[in-house]
Amino acid sequence: MLGLERAIRDYSSSVIVAEGDMNTVLAAALVSVKCLTPFAHVEAGLRSWNMVMPEEVNRRVADAVASLHFAPTNWATPNLLFEGVPSRTVHVTGNTIVDSLQQIMGRVSDRSDSILNEYGLDKDDFILATLHRAENTNNP
Repeated sequence: MLGLERAIRDYSSSVIVAEGDMNTVLAAALVSVKCLTPFAHVEAGLRSWNMVMPEEVNRRVADAVASLHFAPTNWATPNLLFEGVPSRTVHVTGNTIVDSLQQIMGRVSDRSDSILNEYGLDKDDFILATLHRAENTNNP
């Protein structure tokens, strides 16, 4: 956090923008407040309503201190308004992950047959999943 604080001061940052719900977003939000620099949160308003999840705490704190809230969907906006965020600071911008996926899908689908053949896979014989949360991986 000290490095970010130095960078904000050294570059005379006018706004700090952070995306997501990881600890780095929380750090950026807190340092921004400490440096009296506006903070903008991309993916604002997403909620799991599970305060046991560290990401949920990060989201809520980041949104609470943000000056600008870039919500990925229309359903994220009511969460922010319910928490007292002024509507003038909320902007629905779309989901960066979905946008990125859509952008790359054309390139991947053009190569999918050759990739499957290279690894001896049939497109109907496997599922690709990401399991990275503790509740998905602990105590199997």
